[in-house]
Amino acid sequence: RIAESIATQTPRALRGEVVDYPVNMPSVQVLSRGPVSSYTSLAEKLGVFSSQYIEFTPTNLEIIYRGKLARHDGTLLRLCFLKGLLQSKQDYVSYVNADQQAENVGLHIEEKDDPGFTDYESALKCTLFASGRQFAIGGVVFSGPHPRITLINSFVCEFEVEGTILATTNQDRPGMVGVLGTCLGKNGVNIDQFQLSRNTRGGEALSLIRVDDDLPDSVVEEIRKQEGITSVCKIVL
Repeated sequence: RIAESIATQTPRALRGEVVDYPVNMPSVQVLSRGPVSSYTSLAEKLGVFSSQYIEFTPTNLEIIYRGKLARHDGTLLRLCFLKGLLQSKQDYVSYVNADQQAENVGLHIEEKDDPGFTDYESALKCTLFASGRQFAIGGVVFSGPHPRITLINSFVCEFEVEGTILATTNQDRPGMVGVLGTCLGKNGVNIDQFQLSRNTRGGEALSLIRVDDDLPDSVVEEIRKQEGITSVCKIVL
C-alpha cells in the first residue's frame, strides 16, 4: 500500500497539486469535510486573480478567515492563495514551498479570524499592501460547491471564478455599460457573464465581464482609451 500511495501521490506533487500524505509539507490539518476543503480552489484562484490585477509588488498580506471558516486551521488556504499569487512570478511554486517563496520575495503574512462575520456562513478575505497601496479580494463557496468572488476592494459582487474575465473600473455615469458592450461586440467578443457594482452613486463602478473565448490585447487597449474608463485588466483563471 505504501508503494501504491507513493506512485499515486508523486505525480500529483510534481504537478504542484495537493497530496494526501506529504512528508515535507508544513503541518496542515487537512479536513476531508467542512469549509476548509471546499475553499482550497477558491483561495488559489483569488491568488491568481490578484497577481494579474495588481500593479504593485506587495510587501504585506492579510488573510481573514470569516464565519465558520474561522473555527478551523487556515494553513492550507494560506498555501493555496500564495501558490496562486506567486506562481507567475517565481520559477516553481507549490503547496510545499509556498511559505518559503513568500519569504523569499519579502512578503509578510498576517492571519486573522473573524468568527462574528454574518454576511455569509463562511468567507475568505485577502488584502495585499505596499507603500500606501492596497488591494482586497474576497470570496465565498456556496453549496455545490460554487466558488464566487464577492469582494474586490470596496465593490461587492458575486462572480464565478473561471474563464477569461475583463475587469474594468469607470466613472459611474449613463452609457458606460453600452461603451463596454459596443467595444466587445464590434470586435466579435461574446459576453458570457456581466456584473456591475458601484461603491457610491456617481462615484466609481466596477464591471466584471466573462467572455466566451480569448480577449485580444488590442480590444483591451481599445477599451482602455474610452472616455470614462479608469482601469482595465484582463484576467485568465
